[in-house]
Amino acid sequence: MFSNEPVDQLFSLTIRPCRGEELQRVAQLTAQWEVEQITIGYGADDAEYLRRKLGPFFLLALDSEEIIGFVTASLHEANPGEMAIFPTGGRYLEIDDLYLLPTYREKEIGTLLMNAVMQEARNQGIEHFSVYSSTKEWRRMAAFYERLGFTMWFVRMFQ
Repeated sequence: MFSNEPVDQLFSLTIRPCRGEELQRVAQLTAQWEVEQITIGYGADDAEYLRRKLGPFFLLALDSEEIIGFVTASLHEANPGEMAIFPTGGRYLEIDDLYLLPTYREKEIGTLLMNAVMQEARNQGIEHFSVYSSTKEWRRMAAFYERLGFTMWFVRMFQ
């Protein structure tokens, strides 16, 4: 599912796994994410924290050689009473982070990153996916994930 095919005439997109030597740049993207203040309570990650996420579910989006976004996800097992939406003992992939630089948003790159990480999971026999978010733009976020086939499970609000 990783691709070197351009998806837009204005840039050349590549989606591929993150490498250890790229973690500092990804950490810089998480710092930019924090500065944007688009996610409630979000704090930037450092390279050492990101190193623990390296693997098949840590993908980058690159425009030529520039890292413009990333997705991280982690495998989990549904425990009894914990994830009523998945069979007990079943494995599922939880989307941990999805970020794109602002100038690359609304260009289907987030969709491509999500499709790539979910296909990698399917290649490993995982068919269930979960995502949670504390974005301030929750309506846009919900519409994005619904287009990918996700269904709303619950809503939690605060005052």
